[in-house]
Amino acid sequence: MLFRSRALNVHFSTDTAHVAQALATFNGLLPEPQQLSPEAALTAKQRDLSAAVDQAGHQERLAAACMEDQATLRSECEPGARALWEAVPNRALGLAMEPAEFVCEIRQRLRMQESADDRWCPLCDAVVDRKARHPRMCAAGGDRTLRHHSVRNFIYRRALAAGLHPELEKPGLLIPLAPGENSRAQRLRRPADLFLPAWVGGSPAALDFAVTAPQRQGTLAQAAGKALAAATDYSDQKREHQGTADLCRAVGVTFVPMVAETTGAWAPEAMAVLRQIAAATSTTTGRDARDILQEILQGAAVCIRRANARAELRRARDDAMGGPSAVHAARAVIAAADT
Repeated sequence: MLFRSRALNVHFSTDTAHVAQALATFNGLLPEPQQLSPEAALTAKQRDLSAAVDQAGHQERLAAACMEDQATLRSECEPGARALWEAVPNRALGLAMEPAEFVCEIRQRLRMQESADDRWCPLCDAVVDRKARHPRMCAAGGDRTLRHHSVRNFIYRRALAAGLHPELEKPGLLIPLAPGENSRAQRLRRPADLFLPAWVGGSPAALDFAVTAPQRQGTLAQAAGKALAAATDYSDQKREHQGTADLCRAVGVTFVPMVAETTGAWAPEAMAVLRQIAAATSTTTGRDARDILQEILQGAAVCIRRANARAELRRARDDAMGGPSAVHAARAVIAAADT
């Protein structure tokens, strides 16, 4: 407020000890190249001053963090990840989590420890690290499948409401292209978790959903240095796997990987699809497309992070999260929700 006093008081002077002290304190929060002169500080908007301090703090945390935490921090700063914390809980709209689930995800966002030491996963015998990153990547127990289906079904409902006539798991898209091909295997392949009969340019689109972790070992170094590196890499893998993108193109279908990270952040091409769904909904409802996109991001983040938390709680040790009674109560809530 001291920096904004000039606008309120025409007799305000910059040559005071209070101004010098305030500026020194402010500049002490910034790296030297970003420090401001008195004139620059006094003419800057409060929003910009606060943003400079926030950015400096973020960079300081990044520099001090381990590689896994760097990947987490970068992913958590993306719009899809931030959307969860801006959502107003509403069960009717699917924007609600149980308290135990919310606590799990808050701890993940803050990179807090779930237990005092590493332990074994009761479902796959791999190591569950102290910050419980493993449950969000564990392939055992069906939790990844449940998460995949949850976010896929949510986007299906949004595409349906947008008038895009989506179809779930449409069969028979990849017909044999030449004699001698394994027609049965080809027919069983379903590259479209969600099939949109008319998409950009009028051609149909096959949306293939996946959720990956920014701490995944194969892309950890890249994700620690660049946001969405894990999601982008997995999108490329989906296109290249068994030539899926090329096979879809050959039959006139646009193949679009819809990859999100476990924070709720989406790969750029997936985010572009969500924007188009929001725009289509805006056309039919008259509502602002930006508000609709925010609702989509919030709902998808709830789907993803609720599934993450349930995977963690199913593997939680009794001395975690307040002791046996808290863990057992959380598991009971999840079991009731699943039924």
